[in-house]
Amino acid sequence: MATQRTENPGPGLWLGLVGDFRVYRDGVPVHGPKVGSLKARTLLTLLAVRWAQLVPLELVVEAVWGGQAPRQPGENVATLVSRVRAVLGSEVIEGSRIGGYRLGEGVRVDLAEAAAFVGQAEAYLSGGQPGAAVAAAVRGLGLLDGAVLGGEEAEWARPARVLHAQLLRRARRAHAEAAPRAVADHP
Repeated sequence: MATQRTENPGPGLWLGLVGDFRVYRDGVPVHGPKVGSLKARTLLTLLAVRWAQLVPLELVVEAVWGGQAPRQPGENVATLVSRVRAVLGSEVIEGSRIGGYRLGEGVRVDLAEAAAFVGQAEAYLSGGQPGAAVAAAVRGLGLLDGAVLGGEEAEWARPARVLHAQLLRRARRAHAEAAPRAVADHP
């Protein structure tokens, strides 16, 4: 089944991990340099990869600087966080260098939305609603069309790559099971 990436950033802040990393504010793309330096974008990307988790300072430092950590990593990360907040809003990143950082509650991530659609597809399928299952699976598949972060191989991006592969399998399976039933229900 061929799909085409479908994204609906809508209001608020929306981050895309499938394909090249993308940032939208109220449906309008915020292009790379406007988000900040490469380090600031890496920080935001890492937080999107781990959207539901508090990311410890050590992991942020490793992702942003690799083996070349600055002398004062906490202060440097705090500066990056301040710069991202200045551009995208104070609500985009929560936390501090003591406890770690995470995306703010209102920030949406494409993989999280895809996971919700896939879960809906499976629930509709098990609930005997194959037409709704097909629709939800197609929406999930549309968000999953492409490689995570344009093929980024960094270890910190691995959780997103693994989740993407799992969601893709589940969405395809739900679609494959639901489509014939939906056709049979509405010949």
